[in-house]
Amino acid sequence: MPKIAYFIIRQLIEKLINEEEREKLIRRLVISITIIFIFFAFIYYIITSPLSIIVKVIGVDIDSEIVNILEDFKNENHIKDDAIYEGRDIPLFFQFDKRWANYPYAGTTIKIAGCGVTALAMVVVGLTGDTSITPITMADFSTQNGWGISGVGTSWQLMTTGASYFGLNAEQVGTSASSIIENLSQGKVMIVSTTYKGYNGTSTGYFTNGGHFIVLTGLTEDGRVKVNDSWSEKKSNETFTPEFISNEIKGAWAYSYDELIIDDDKEEINEKNNSFYNTNNN
Repeated sequence: MPKIAYFIIRQLIEKLINEEEREKLIRRLVISITIIFIFFAFIYYIITSPLSIIVKVIGVDIDSEIVNILEDFKNENHIKDDAIYEGRDIPLFFQFDKRWANYPYAGTTIKIAGCGVTALAMVVVGLTGDTSITPITMADFSTQNGWGISGVGTSWQLMTTGASYFGLNAEQVGTSASSIIENLSQGKVMIVSTTYKGYNGTSTGYFTNGGHFIVLTGLTEDGRVKVNDSWSEKKSNETFTPEFISNEIKGAWAYSYDELIIDDDKEEINEKNNSFYNTNNN
């Protein structure tokens, strides 16, 4: 074995000394690295691209049952391409939506760090009916005001001060089960900041491995909490006890919207919105 190792090392040294052999070796390394990069890029493309595109690329007819299985895999692994409006109190937007997934935000993209702006966009659209608002709108707004923080995500200030710019009545509220029940029972919508496993010694980290914002859209008839999770359609179709949600969160905000806002307040909000949009469109 030592003789073999000695022989290999000797051959390698000889090639490095010889300029022609050295160039060949470098070319082979570059080609190998390029092939590996293309391979992993293709794997990522397969995971994140619509199945119809993949089928066209590989030129194979896939049985509908297999397509359904692969679509289930996408859903279970939080991969979603389009927003969902039908059958929901508040529209469900996904960070992976191809319309904004790769839009720059907080030093990365909405797909990676945009749960906060996506959550607030859902609430604004759902309460005001203004469908022109998207996670891109909210990302630009947050960035302009310094609330999109590189390496961190979204400042909590967006959830109160930021929300008021869009005409919402916003307040930070308690994270207890009773607070959740009280606010949702009043018809308010909530955004909560979820926690990692082990937070306060009890959190299961069900919604996140680090930090995440989700929307609490209301209560079912039997008092369970309905959620919009921008990272998972599967979890967005589940309901939870208020106690479970309380155990998973470290911050909470409640929202309502009244079209009959006092004129002075409404004028101030409109001035702020006009300032933002005029700046943003120049």
